[in-house]
Amino acid sequence: MGEWSGEFRYRPRERAKGPLSRVVLDHLEEFALQLAWPSDSRPRPQLRVIERFRKYIECGIHRFGVARYRCPLFLLQLR
Repeated sequence: MGEWSGEFRYRPRERAKGPLSRVVLDHLEEFALQLAWPSDSRPRPQLRVIERFRKYIECGIHRFGVARYRCPLFLLQLR
């Protein structure tokens, strides 16, 4: 690796481009309806799974809150 420039820039991930994100974004509401109104008696995940997927969708969007942490040990290793 090259020299550490001492500068870090935040690069938000492009969440909508990942395959998991696409599936969740495209099918979450349909999945939620199937969990709420099952068509048969097979075991299903709990409804709180839907809330977790909704939180996943919000991840990386600044309006839902942001927390960034810079590890001081990592910075020392770069010097």
